[in-house]
Amino acid sequence: MQTLSKSFGLAGIRLGVGFSSPEIIQIMNNTKAPYNISSLTSQAALDALSDTSISKVHTSLESIKYERKRIAEQLTKLEGMGDPLGQPDANFLLIPILGYASKKPSNLRAKKVYLHLAEQLKIVIRYRAEEVNCQGCLRMTVGTPEENSALVEGLKQSLEKFQID
Repeated sequence: MQTLSKSFGLAGIRLGVGFSSPEIIQIMNNTKAPYNISSLTSQAALDALSDTSISKVHTSLESIKYERKRIAEQLTKLEGMGDPLGQPDANFLLIPILGYASKKPSNLRAKKVYLHLAEQLKIVIRYRAEEVNCQGCLRMTVGTPEENSALVEGLKQSLEKFQID
């Protein structure tokens, strides 16, 4: 199963495709409503799959990969940031915030940094510290070079402001 949500930026059209054996596809076809794709959705999907759009997606993906690597390198140099968790293939980074003295993942410091970024600096990321295996973690989506630079600077300011464990 695949959608056009992330790479193509078309979450709003709510369209996905499935690739499988004829037997599985038949079962899937038997469970869907007839004519369940509007003409507007069909046209948006066809436009997205044109050669020009595919080329733009490839350019965008290369930019995301470059920016993800750039900000990961910058963030892990900041005092109080741990190493990114997970595989480096996503459009986001999941990084633990470390306690000031303990140097261990800190939910308290992560929450303070998260709130400061959102409320004071208007930088929106996700607080994930209370999820399984994500102690002290913040999730940051890779944005434009300008957004990413603002994120790095905002995290630097927030970490300096909250020197707690």
